[in-house]
Amino acid sequence: PTFPCVQNCSAHGTCAFSEATQAHACECAAGYSGPDCSVVTGSCPNSCSGRGLCEAGNCSCSEGFSGSACSTAVNMCGNCNKGTCSSETCECSELYYGPACASYNASADTACVALNFCSGFGVCQADGQGGASCTCFEGFGGIMCNQVENVQGCPSFCSGHGRCSLVQSPHCVCDSGYGGIACNESACGAATNGKTCNGKGVCEVLEEGGTHECVC
Repeated sequence: PTFPCVQNCSAHGTCAFSEATQAHACECAAGYSGPDCSVVTGSCPNSCSGRGLCEAGNCSCSEGFSGSACSTAVNMCGNCNKGTCSSETCECSELYYGPACASYNASADTACVALNFCSGFGVCQADGQGGASCTCFEGFGGIMCNQVENVQGCPSFCSGHGRCSLVQSPHCVCDSGYGGIACNESACGAATNGKTCNGKGVCEVLEEGGTHECVC
């Protein structure tokens, strides 16, 4: 087709008739010039970093990039946890799987299996050479964290009225109704015959006020 203006203004302007020249001429859009509006006059920041199209001084970024210069990579995968984002899909590290690489395949971790997963008393960490080692929680030691480091333990084994905590040092965490370093002191006292509730009841916590009383 024949256009009254050169190259139809290169799609970057409008073709208008001039009364002064009695001819058609291009009226270029912002950022363009020349008789056919093909000359870009508005530069873009860092030429859009090679990741976008410069239009009238502004970058129109390609998919996966953003910012005034298209220099900011956009994570199209979201959070890949134990993996990296590639082509909008998470590529999981070894031993991890799932759409977000959030699931751990413990049975395939042969190095930690060999350490019995630190016996549940430590953290198994890969050494980068196909092996692993345990970082034990305080109070435990040994290759598999299956050794109690403080052999003294808790006094009187907490008298059967509490649990023995090894962190930071061995101490009793008493059940409700008991106190003392060995959980051997009843909140109800032992004034009669030296026995709690005279040996004929149990000491229970009241719902209101947190006080205790004997229940026969």
